[in-house]
This record gives sequence, structure tokens and C-alpha cells, in this order.
Amino acid sequence: RDASGHVRYYLGFKVEVVAVEPSIQVVFYDWENKAINPQNPATIDLAAPSIDPPSRGHTTIGASGEVQLHDEGALFVAVDSFATDFSYLEGPKVPFGGGSGGDRVTSRRPSAGAGSFASVTVTAEPPAVVISDERNDWLDAVRNTITVPTKPMHDEASAQAAMMSWLTESPDRDEIELISHASDRHVLAVGTWRLTSGAFGNPPPGFEAALRGKTLRIVGCATARGGYARDALCYLRQRFGLKVYGTRGLIGTPDLVSTGTDPAQRSSDFVPPRCPATNLVSAENADASEYVIKEADFERGGRRAPFDSSEHELVFGGLPDATWNKLRAASALLLKRSYFAYPGLLQLPSARENYEVGGPHAGTLRAEALFGGQVLRLVRNAPSIGRREYLFLLSEPSEQAQFKVAFDFHYE
Repeated sequence: RDASGHVRYYLGFKVEVVAVEPSIQVVFYDWENKAINPQNPATIDLAAPSIDPPSRGHTTIGASGEVQLHDEGALFVAVDSFATDFSYLEGPKVPFGGGSGGDRVTSRRPSAGAGSFASVTVTAEPPAVVISDERNDWLDAVRNTITVPTKPMHDEASAQAAMMSWLTESPDRDEIELISHASDRHVLAVGTWRLTSGAFGNPPPGFEAALRGKTLRIVGCATARGGYARDALCYLRQRFGLKVYGTRGLIGTPDLVSTGTDPAQRSSDFVPPRCPATNLVSAENADASEYVIKEADFERGGRRAPFDSSEHELVFGGLPDATWNKLRAASALLLKRSYFAYPGLLQLPSARENYEVGGPHAGTLRAEALFGGQVLRLVRNAPSIGRREYLFLLSEPSEQAQFKVAFDFHYE
């Protein structure tokens, strides 16, 4: 524990000094003695304060008072929690013991006023992010969350061009994230294009070589679920030599940070495909009922509240009589049930209907079925109340059928 009582965690690494001027830079090694960050060395900063307790922030680098080029030693890096991916060490400087950066200089003695402890900043670049340029509330929320530069896509050609642009501008970026809504077949949907097996079949020169060995994340709801999604991921892995991942379930802005997907959640949110796909059930037979949504899936997104009579009146009050008569019985099933919020939910609706609403909160009501009717989404818009969104989980097939008839949903 530090002086304020907070628990600190430390990871131990073997490091090598690869530069001493203008500042000391080190490369980390993994358990197989392979360099982790040879293209992005970590930089020592002596201006950082000491850590508490100092014995936990020890390094043998510079133990003699002088740091030599190609010195090797042990280094304990302080982190807030453990994660499997090295990029988690980005961000706030984390303290450790050591010296500071001295024409090509081969050694450097710490300056007289320097403290005995320093910090390290890992400068690994964030993922190359490509986002659908479709304008809607959910993708707008995603674009507002991710604040690093991104590139847009609206079809297969623009997605391929955006990826190639990133690979040309930043060849050292090891990770690419394609972000859009997913379809009911759990494949990424960008405009009218679907990222299915055979995508990017006519790549430009250098595209395949630039992709090989990179990590590609397909960011939409449940993009690792179902036969069609599995076939697409397996194809991308085999065709381009990618390390490719899809999502286990729901994903939206609660699962994102300013640089893209949350590094601390990647091991739980993303999974690789089971390949070769040819050894498994066909996509047509595997796709149905591949993803059954549970309450726990929605609870990750944040707010859960009862749909009480005041909310019911706000949503359904002011509908024309003919519309209300159709929806009355189904809407009664929602009273006192829990509704959920999942901002930026990256899933296309299976069907939707729009209604005009009058009265004191005149505006619109949009009703959507998601995941083949497993989820009902109601979006109420009015100048007097703004935009309100409600997600209801419909677990029983009989309920799904009743809402399908009431709202006149027609699925593909």
C-alpha cells in the first residue's frame, strides 16, 4: 500500500538501455526473452516524485550511479491493475527507480538535483481506428467517446482505403479496429456492405503484406457469434495472416475509451474465432439462436430502472387512438419491468416502426426490435423532454411474438 493506503501493483521486467541521450530509453523483454517494445522504447523521467514504498520501485539499471548503453537489469513497473496487453502501461507515468538520460553518448550520470526515483512512459501508438460514417445517435456517441484521430468508412472500398492509409502513415501500429453496427447475423454492417467471408478480395498492392501479423478487432455487437461471423473472421485470419478478434456480446460506449476499445476489457470482450471454419457446422445451420441475451449483458452498460407509470405515460401518452389500441396490451406488459441503458449500442435493428406523438410532449416514438426480437428498444423524442431511450429484454418467445404483432415488426 502507498502512503494514502491505496494498493499498488508491480510488474517485474528485464529491460535493456537502448539510448541515454537526450533521455534514457529502455526496451522491455517478455518471459521468452523477446523484446516487447523495440519500436517504442520507454523513456525515463527523473523529474517524477519517489514512490512509496521505494523498495518496490527498484531497478538495477544505474545502480552504480552511471547508466551505460546496453545496460540490462530488472525493473519493477507500478500499475493500477493487471492486464494481459502491454499497451495498458500507456498513460500516466508510472514510477520506478533509475537514472536519467547523457553526441552518441554511451553513459550518463544522474544530475545533482535529481531524485532517486523516476517514471516511465510507454509510447506505444493506439490502435488505428476506422469508424462507420453513418449518422445516428449510437455511432455519434461512439465518435464523441473516441477522441484520437480516426478514419471514416461507408462501404468495402472506403474501409479498405482507410486501413491502407493507416498502414502507410503509421506502419508501426500493430492494431486495427473496425467499428460499426453489427447485423442480426453478427457480421459488421457498414452502409449496405457486410463484412463477410471474401471481404477485401481485390486488395491494392502492398495491402496484404502490410496487414500480415497485425491484430484486427471487429467492433460491433456479438461479432464472434454465429456461423456467418465465424466464417468472416476465419477468412480474414487465413487470407491476410491477421490475429483477428470478434466480440462476445454487447458493446457500446461503456466499453470504449478515448483511444478505442478499453484495453482493460479486451480479454473479456473479445475472442478469436474457432478455425478452420470448414470443420464446423455450416453458417446457415449455426447462425440461428447463436446468441441468447441475458440481463447480465445489459447490466454492463450502466443504468437499470423500473418502467413505472410516469415513464409509461411519457412514452405512450399522446399516441393516436388507433395506434394506442394496437399497443395497449403489449405496453401493459412493460409496466414495472426493468429497462436498461446501453449508450452507443452497436447493433442494427431487426425491424422498426415510427409513430407521431401529440399532447404536451409532442414528438416521435420509435420502436425497434433488436437481435431478432430478443430486445425491444423504445426511443422517445420531444423538444420538451429531449431524447429518452429504453431497452427491454424479452426472454420468452411468447412475449417476443406478442410485441412483434403489436408493433407490426417484419424481420428479414
